[in-house]
Amino acid sequence: MIKRSEKIANNKWRLLNTKRNLKRWSYFLTLRYGETLEVGPGVGLFTVMLRQQGVENITLLEKNHNCVQTASDMLKINEVDGVLMVEGDITDAPFIGHCFDTIVCLEVLEHLTNPYKALREMARVCRKGGYLYVSVPGKGVLPPSKCAAHHQDFDHEDLYALIEDTGWSVYKRFTDDHYQYFYSQRTR
Repeated sequence: MIKRSEKIANNKWRLLNTKRNLKRWSYFLTLRYGETLEVGPGVGLFTVMLRQQGVENITLLEKNHNCVQTASDMLKINEVDGVLMVEGDITDAPFIGHCFDTIVCLEVLEHLTNPYKALREMARVCRKGGYLYVSVPGKGVLPPSKCAAHHQDFDHEDLYALIEDTGWSVYKRFTDDHYQYFYSQRTR
């Protein structure tokens, strides 16, 4: 008998194989990683992709217990091992300072009541010169009035300023029809 979380993981994996998602995340897969923290991995789709690209040292930080279970199932189904799964909150990350080379935060900041605190905490746990990869829905795509799980609806310039104000230097940013992407480096 297949567990409910395994069914969800199988369905989500099928969704990942759409051209849009592959295109949307493909640039992230070409970047530097090293010791990597993925914040809010949800069901673990991007984690599987990272491992398939050869990224070795991955730690996942997920606040939602159900997502932790589903991500664990996703990793098992896709025969991904050696990933450290930590249940916790990015606004109070349970890690020592400067322990990661790269932070991946895909479609997470819009769910947070205090994204400033989260970005500051990401800067705390990232080594100087390390990288932050962020994506969020574009302004008006999924505002809190349309999605109860969202607390933020970021304007591109406001999010740029927020990232810059929290210890990061944005070196590349762009948008598509639905999402905003930021590639940043920890400078202080």
